[in-house]
Amino acid sequence: GIATGDSVRVFNGRGACLLQAQVDGTVRAGVVSAPGCHAANVLTSDCLTDLGGGPVFYSCLAEVELSRAKARQRS
Repeated sequence: GIATGDSVRVFNGRGACLLQAQVDGTVRAGVVSAPGCHAANVLTSDCLTDLGGGPVFYSCLAEVELSRAKARQRS
């Protein structure tokens, strides 16, 4: 139920951020890509990888929903 231009809330146990959706088929269903979006850093862990001690910000589990304001407008 999310379309291009919708305001969405991306969240997990670490935090949440509001983003504008772009649905164009370049990313598989069930996957979110937010390249260059520093707001998404709130979703990632501060831990380092066990092999090499690098950052773990390349992937994390998160949920996506229409922002409440947008969901109210559609009702």
